[in-house]
Amino acid sequence: MSTDYPTLTQMGVTHPGQITRYALSSWNYIDYLRIVYRRPKGSLRSTSRTYQFPRKVRKLQKAGDRDVTEQLSRDPVLVTAIAELDSLLEARAKTETVIAELRQEIGALQAELSGRIETLNAIVERLERG
Repeated sequence: MSTDYPTLTQMGVTHPGQITRYALSSWNYIDYLRIVYRRPKGSLRSTSRTYQFPRKVRKLQKAGDRDVTEQLSRDPVLVTAIAELDSLLEARAKTETVIAELRQEIGALQAELSGRIETLNAIVERLERG
């Protein structure tokens, strides 16, 4: 599974399947990515981890002008990590949706079968009595 998320693996995320959500914030030209994990009860591992990505400052100069402007851009590793986190969480949401639909279908099937079984038992009891 870690080969599916090479940037997260490079950042030190060893169990991407335990990620529940992430948060992104910026302060003072630094982007902070906080990843929150679902850990088993009694686990000694931390439930979240924060990574810092300094923003890159690029100086842009217009052709023929002396005006130099600065442009801040996000770290490419951060952009790739966010894309991997989004795909991971989207895949989990799809799986959870399918599981919920299957559970609902199983419940409906169990209700239908129990109704049919009760009907058949009632018929057997009537035949035995009369």
